[in-house]
Amino acid sequence: MTAGNKCVILGSGNVASCLAPALSHSAEILQIYSPTQQHASALASTLGATATDNLSALIPDADFYIIAVKDDAISTLTATLRKLDIPASHRGIWCHTSGSAPLSVLDGLGDGRCVFYPLQTFTHGDTVEPSSITMLLEGDCADTVQQARELASAFTCRIQEAGSEQRRRIHLAAVFASNFANHMWSKAQQILAADGLDLSLLEPLIEATLRKAVAIGPHRGQTGPARRGDKTVMEAHLSLLTPSQTSLYQCVSDSIISDYKHIKTDSAS
Repeated sequence: MTAGNKCVILGSGNVASCLAPALSHSAEILQIYSPTQQHASALASTLGATATDNLSALIPDADFYIIAVKDDAISTLTATLRKLDIPASHRGIWCHTSGSAPLSVLDGLGDGRCVFYPLQTFTHGDTVEPSSITMLLEGDCADTVQQARELASAFTCRIQEAGSEQRRRIHLAAVFASNFANHMWSKAQQILAADGLDLSLLEPLIEATLRKAVAIGPHRGQTGPARRGDKTVMEAHLSLLTPSQTSLYQCVSDSIISDYKHIKTDSAS
């Protein structure tokens, strides 16, 4: 397989909606599958592809079949594909885009199997620059990985191999770095909104915190009352919070204190 690969995308959600346009610059997107025809048609119409809600109607001569559905739906989907005897007629390379599902969930599908995991956050309506995506690959053989690498290289140079266990750990780290961080910003927004203030007030702080974490490392860059062990300020904060916010504040503060309890806190601001 070379440039101009033919791809079928199984899924029409956030990941599929970002990956399909990125792939379309060098590959031909033949078809979009979704169990909801309307969703499949909406994405397919932007790519000049056909749409289907019927797995039995999947185009049989694609080079890549990319399963881009929720993690907990992959095993159900692949089991259904096997029951329909899709693997016998749809060879190509079958991929999934999950950070947590093992490569083995694709066993029995196609001529090759690969994990094609984009290490990025995707939200409907938000545009992600494809070149910013780190692609983590795992394949059943070196040739499969090479072909997946060539497919990914059309839109990003951030490509590396990661086995299933390593990828699961990377996915876990990503949950802390992205999902949990975003949850904290949501809580900060709620605290500000209670006093009629807007999250934009914190934008420079959020941006500076991220830059510093990348530049010098998050452990060295940690500041704040828990880092200093300032119980007076922490108690004042707790008095302003709701019960659920209090629990979260205390839990995170205890974690910070535990990480720095052996380090002098004089310089932490």
